[in-house]
Amino acid sequence: MNSFILIPLCVVLWIFTLARLWTILRQIDTVILNIWAILFFFAITLTFMVAEFAAFFNAHTLPNLSLLVHNSAFLVSQYFGMAAILAGMDIPTARRIARWMRLLLGVALLVLSLLYIFFVSQAQSTSVFAPGSLAEVIFRLTVCFFGVILCIVLAATQVVYFPAKKFILIRLRATLMLLCTCSGTTYILIRAVMFASYLWPFLSSPALAPLAYGVLVCATILFLSIFLSNRLYARLVFLWRNIESWWAFQDLKRLVDRLLPLCPLIGNIPVENPGFLAFLRDPEHHLYHAVVVILDSKLMLAHFLTEGMKPGTHPMWEGEDDLLREAMRLNQALQAANSSNEFSDVVNTYRRVSRDLFASQKNTPAGAS
Repeated sequence: MNSFILIPLCVVLWIFTLARLWTILRQIDTVILNIWAILFFFAITLTFMVAEFAAFFNAHTLPNLSLLVHNSAFLVSQYFGMAAILAGMDIPTARRIARWMRLLLGVALLVLSLLYIFFVSQAQSTSVFAPGSLAEVIFRLTVCFFGVILCIVLAATQVVYFPAKKFILIRLRATLMLLCTCSGTTYILIRAVMFASYLWPFLSSPALAPLAYGVLVCATILFLSIFLSNRLYARLVFLWRNIESWWAFQDLKRLVDRLLPLCPLIGNIPVENPGFLAFLRDPEHHLYHAVVVILDSKLMLAHFLTEGMKPGTHPMWEGEDDLLREAMRLNQALQAANSSNEFSDVVNTYRRVSRDLFASQKNTPAGAS
């Protein structure tokens, strides 16, 4: 189970790491260096979690040295994650936070080194989730303690400064990083419960190990997705916007379908009803057409109703009470809608009008006027 899950993750992660090395050689930058350090140390972490590799390494170096290496690399990767975020933020407290994080990391590595030298190096060999001695339990819980602190600080920094990220691609990456941090925190807490079960057996459960591996895979996938190309992210964002435009068009189309019977002059103009794929070829055109119909109908309804109230005139829908009530209702909703000159704001405004009208229609008892 260990090798079946971890070896493919290690291969993919090392490919990412080596591919990013070419970027480092072409452009030396603080943020890029920190990002590469995250990849490098996280790749080391997963590599030393592979049972066969860890056993081979221990047999040719020092007893249980793989335990010190993979846990230390895990904490170092978390530190560089924080450093990369802080390096990309122009905030006064960035250097102070980074300094405290380095101090915390130094203390954690020193404690782990001492625990390894005096205790863990003399204990029997162990597996990833099955500690074999009290010294190892203390060692692993120490890693979990510092790991959770680093994750909390990392997540808090992302949440506090997330609103400052206006560019959608940066916000998307920040969201993925936050999800990755939350997944990492969950993984550490599950590990802590598993290690603590050595002292309190009632905490043990056969479901914890598969759950830990599942969360680790999820965290790794999120972690790797952060480093995908901007071109891929741009295409995903473009696709998402087109899909969102399709749902906006559906809302506008409902409103258009209700306006056309009340405005015969506009109703004589063919209104397109494209399928999803046809819409995606030119979403702006279809949205613009729907908005034009709505705005023209808004003016026409107001004109018809105003003229129908003058002495000696009759409403356009005289004798058709249902149509008259519908016209007055739609006119009231349309006249209350105000938007800026931005096309996206106009679309969103009349989209809300359509949704509100249909929501109120659903809530109206049958037979009510």
